[in-house]
Amino acid sequence: MSDYIADHLAWCRAAGLSPRTIRDREGALRRADRDLPMSLAYATRQELISWLANKRWSLATKETYHGHLHAFFDQAEKDDLINLNPMAEVPKARAKKGRPRPLTELELTRVLTESVQPYKLCALIAYGSGLRCCEVAPLQREDITEEYAYIREAKGGRSDLTPIAPEIWEAVRDFPRGSNLIEHVGGVADARWISIRCAVYWRRSLNLPGVSMHRLRHSFARRLRANGADPWTVKEALRHASIATTEIYLGATKEECANSVHALPVFQPPAAA
Repeated sequence: MSDYIADHLAWCRAAGLSPRTIRDREGALRRADRDLPMSLAYATRQELISWLANKRWSLATKETYHGHLHAFFDQAEKDDLINLNPMAEVPKARAKKGRPRPLTELELTRVLTESVQPYKLCALIAYGSGLRCCEVAPLQREDITEEYAYIREAKGGRSDLTPIAPEIWEAVRDFPRGSNLIEHVGGVADARWISIRCAVYWRRSLNLPGVSMHRLRHSFARRLRANGADPWTVKEALRHASIATTEIYLGATKEECANSVHALPVFQPPAAA
């Protein structure tokens, strides 16, 4: 089946799937190929169900693996490599829909004013542009203008141009051309490093557990909404493929719901006639 996996990955590249998707699919297929009793080549429907029922995996992981296996066997069936698709009736786990998780005003103020470098710049870029860690890491000084940031490799593997808030330009305008922004302020130009080290720093040094770069992306979306942007504008700014994903970022938080409920006027019974 290893040859089949390689052939499928070649098909993925020809179909224009992003390098990240291809990398994730290969990991899922090779893991299944290794774990299943008779490899992926001879997997039965029940074996696939048992494999996907792993109690240690989250619903999101199961949903992701199901998608990769389904795509693999679907293409194998179309290419007449198999007679019956064993994934045809395998139930799909449904991960719970996410909730908006912007930082509170206090958290945001502390992160943007009390952080030292490189964590302060990482936070500023995420809050002022909504860029993901993988998009922040390779940023060079020449990628930033007064109005836009050039993303060398956005999610999906393509380059892109995205508008930015003015504070980002003010923060990096004097950096030397040719320098990596994060490295220039003492960080490492690596998405994993940025994601993990920022969260650890904010938790340990500022006593802000749960604060992360991704939550700053949520704060960026909430910032746009508060300034009057409609959902489709926020979708474009976040570069989402689906408005359904954007709705997760824009939904009401529990705090907003509570504030609205607590602001209700006290019920007054109508006066007697």
